[in-house]
Amino acid sequence: MNSEEIITQIQNKTTYQLLSKIDKELQDNLNKINSTGSLLPIAKEIIIYILSELGDNIEQHSHSSKIQLFSEIENSAKQIIIFVSDNGIGIPKLFHKHFKENNNNWEEIKKALSGISTKGDGRGYGLRTIKKIVEYCEGKMIIVSNGFGYTIDSKSAEKIKISDTNGTKVAIILPNKLKITPKEFYKILEG
Repeated sequence: MNSEEIITQIQNKTTYQLLSKIDKELQDNLNKINSTGSLLPIAKEIIIYILSELGDNIEQHSHSSKIQLFSEIENSAKQIIIFVSDNGIGIPKLFHKHFKENNNNWEEIKKALSGISTKGDGRGYGLRTIKKIVEYCEGKMIIVSNGFGYTIDSKSAEKIKISDTNGTKVAIILPNKLKITPKEFYKILEG
């Protein structure tokens, strides 16, 4: 299955509409995900971290009126799937707004993934940290923002052509049995 098919498949699934109260919805969602008892405690921490970072980015930057959150364990594929979508201004426009440079959208999203912050004060490294977690866990990250898409895994990062979309969509696919210890996870978070 290619990246575009994964995004389409995830978008077509039932999602939670989050207008506010991301924390309550997130906790309810994690309880449903873990009802099978198959999640390791570190996997729950990683899911909470990823969704919290993506939710924080949406809340602070996207000017979004609609947010979608979706997470599940694909038992048949042995995957954890995390999907967050908003209809806001998108990553490229956010960087254009803050830096007023005339770079193309590919360059702007690469800035976000490399940890260039629009927040200052040592903040704004969420996407970079999520990317490191995904690579370490041998997962896959797909970002679509304002018609530009990127797939990132432990071996490569590539640009993909996507039909124009509003806002930003992030899909993260991790193996169900994560090969990461709590110590390794916290080391990634420390930078």
